[in-house]
Amino acid sequence: MLGYARAKLDLTCIYSLGFYDEGKEDTQHEVAIHPNRYTLRSEKEKETSLLRAAWIAPELFQTGIVRAHVFPLQPSSKRMWDALLAISFPVPLPATVDEAVEREFGVVLSRRLPRGAETIEDRFNRRVILRPREGEAGSSRTVTFLRRVRLSPGQYRVTGVVTGRGVRFSVGQPDRPLPEEAAGR
Repeated sequence: MLGYARAKLDLTCIYSLGFYDEGKEDTQHEVAIHPNRYTLRSEKEKETSLLRAAWIAPELFQTGIVRAHVFPLQPSSKRMWDALLAISFPVPLPATVDEAVEREFGVVLSRRLPRGAETIEDRFNRRVILRPREGEAGSSRTVTFLRRVRLSPGQYRVTGVVTGRGVRFSVGQPDRPLPEEAAGR
């Protein structure tokens, strides 16, 4: 019986393993991570994780380069607005005419509900491929995408994410109010 108790006690021990992560970018700070939280991920998994984080916490990824807004245009009825959802961002072009640059972008328009809840009113994802024209190589273009939406009055938040080879940008816009009543309808 004593042997069984001793074996059971040994199996409940927790052993710590320490190592230096050579691929870690921040060498100034030591961080303790529980073993089940430390994973070795492929580049695709890292990119997917970063994009997920950009959607969840856009304020951590703001660069000032991507702009996303919702603009009320005109009342469409007594309780609805015609609005314009817009995203705009610069794209540096390749140095040669025979190369192309690709960007993927998406926008989520959410409406604030009582008690801090949100509901998604509109979302989209797009991909653009740009090739420089003759004499345009090495310069930059601005991509602007517009989408018409019909919205009820309330507080709205726009979150946009742009990604591409070597590029991860995100933006989260503060709440934008649409007036309660559409005048003149």
